[in-house]
Amino acid sequence: MSSSLQPNAAPSIETGLSTESSSQEGLQNYLMEADSFPPDLSDDQGIGDDLSTYTASLSSSVLNYQYENGRRYHGYHRGNINSGRLYWAPIDPNPQKILDIGTGTGAWAMDMADMHSSAHVIGTDLSPIQPGWVPPNLSYEIDDAESEWTYGGKTFDLIHTRYLTGSFADWPKFIERSFRTLTPGGWLECQEIDSRILSDDGTLLPDSALARWSRLLHEAAEIYGRSVVVASKLAGWMENAGFVNVTNRCFKLPNNAWPKNSRMKEVGMYQMVNFLDGLEALTMALFTRALEWTPDEVKTFLVEVEKDIKNKNIHSYLNFYVAYGQRPE
Repeated sequence: MSSSLQPNAAPSIETGLSTESSSQEGLQNYLMEADSFPPDLSDDQGIGDDLSTYTASLSSSVLNYQYENGRRYHGYHRGNINSGRLYWAPIDPNPQKILDIGTGTGAWAMDMADMHSSAHVIGTDLSPIQPGWVPPNLSYEIDDAESEWTYGGKTFDLIHTRYLTGSFADWPKFIERSFRTLTPGGWLECQEIDSRILSDDGTLLPDSALARWSRLLHEAAEIYGRSVVVASKLAGWMENAGFVNVTNRCFKLPNNAWPKNSRMKEVGMYQMVNFLDGLEALTMALFTRALEWTPDEVKTFLVEVEKDIKNKNIHSYLNFYVAYGQRPE
């Protein structure tokens, strides 16, 4: 079985650039080098003007988020993390059928339909929030991917997910279903966040609100039966299901504008807008249901978490994984 994964090997860490760019010597370290800020930058000092600028640049349609099963549907600045790529898998240049699971706003599916006029693209989701004006080769369906699939075997050339962390109770089952539904030579690609907040330089203190939030979110999601830390396991599950040519990429996604590099600073600002906008919606249900906190306790706690998210002297980030594999010919 051909695979780019090695047993027990850690995935390569990239920083929002394509493989070709990030292979330049020393570039990754440069990109994630921290900028210098005053030591008393404890919350939103110096962040307010930047935040309002980036928030104002987002259209009203982008900010019209919807939430289902702990996942936020979004379309903001799409492709920025992936260097403008819609996908990484080396699919056939003329695919015939593409399935986007958890399509949300439908933005990715629409872009794929425009890019691949040969393909019939289907976007599925639990909520009908997609636009009505779409390319003729695109259709949206209301469907629960955890229910039995009605698609026949060997149907799709590409099955895609993005930001479905916390949505599936059984990721291996989803991957096995995808395997059966793909055409020989077809690809499954999952672009997912690992929700553990990390830092490489000790600036994220273990007793900080942000670090505590990360641990508590993980705990609550496990109790609820929908883990938010499965992204690093997806490639391994693909191999177990029979996929070949499995590739696992990992990108560091800064949580605010702390990186020195201008591009990663911008990525961090958009991530911060994203994070702050979805924080309460993501936290409230899990903490009140699984951890039995009161709504007031959650809101009080999140005030401190928000300060840490905005603090440029906390060099935190999330790992964003892109895993893809091919059904054998």
